Amino acid sequence: MSFSRSFLHRHLREAMAFRFSFALDIITTCSSLLVFFLIDRYQGILFGPRLGELTARLGTSYFGYVAVGLAVSELANAGLDGVVNDFRRERAQGTLAYLLGKGVSIHKWAAVSGLVHFARSLFRFLLILLLVIFAFRFTIPSFSAVSAFTILLLAAPGLWALSVISMAGTIFFRRGNPVGFVLGLVFEILGGVYVPPEALPGFLPEVARLLPMGLAVEAMQKVVYGGAGLWELSPLLTRLCWINGIFMAMAWVLLEMADRFARRRGLYCLN
Repeated sequence: MSFSRSFLHRHLREAMAFRFSFALDIITTCSSLLVFFLIDRYQGILFGPRLGELTARLGTSYFGYVAVGLAVSELANAGLDGVVNDFRRERAQGTLAYLLGKGVSIHKWAAVSGLVHFARSLFRFLLILLLVIFAFRFTIPSFSAVSAFTILLLAAPGLWALSVISMAGTIFFRRGNPVGFVLGLVFEILGGVYVPPEALPGFLPEVARLLPMGLAVEAMQKVVYGGAGLWELSPLLTRLCWINGIFMAMAWVLLEMADRFARRRGLYCLN
């Protein structure tokens, strides 16, 4: 517990020390939303009528669809960027080797880092919705905050597993974050963040229903724009829990293998 408190305290201290970075983060988020706002205005020219028809079934526009998709995808982005960056920074500073030498397992370290960035992703989720409502004057219907939070909570383990798989890839390849870039791109495109999965060609819509991101985005769209409750979404959320279990098992095995590989080669101590 003391490790978890000190980890959180250090992250809060670092966040307060980089206020300019925090402001830049808000500007970047606003810029991303602006791009999709403009695409929404000219989607007929860019995509034809198909995209508008799919989003209209949900009771929103393309911009409204992407806004919710981006908000949910923050769970994955916070993990892929945050957890892996934490790992690389702490390894470079030598604190990771110290903690592991004191009996903190790499699994526990990854879990605590994931919890910290889950809190960050919740903030970003709210930030995107507030920017959409107040900066872009977009009307979002009232929805159940409890249902939305439950979906985020259920989606978090599977998306945390994605960051752990990415971290394991970083250990094996010993450079950058090649696995995270590919996984993040695949999850966002196939997961329905930018376009409804039904707009994708061939068998790809079925793939979306096998990914934590795809299930979470679908459930959140139904909550926000369809007013769905948890009982109506129970089949979808049950599948999400099963998929999470599979991804978490994969993440646990790969991290265990990467941990043994790193300890044999002394990679935790390298700058």
